[in-house]
Amino acid sequence: MKQSVMGSRLAVKLIDLEDKTDSGIILFRPDATDPDQAEVIGVGQGTKTKKGTWIPSSVKLGDRVIVPKGVGIPLKLDGEDLVIVTEEEILGIVEE
Repeated sequence: MKQSVMGSRLAVKLIDLEDKTDSGIILFRPDATDPDQAEVIGVGQGTKTKKGTWIPSSVKLGDRVIVPKGVGIPLKLDGEDLVIVTEEEILGIVEE
């Protein structure tokens, strides 16, 4: 099924971060409110100004972003768990 998001919305897939070091030590994460990382798999056309011009999204497909826990609208599409968020809800882009 083809999907698309509208306006300043983004479709993201949450990334399950390893809670283990390379040597196998399990890390304890006491705060379950830490933000999540997600991969952007769908990008809307951007934001429309009052004058009718489009400002393109600053996030692109494949970007890894940081989103607060519990934000957005969860959605299951073709067996994949996705979250629809607005660009304003994105806290940042992870650069490697």
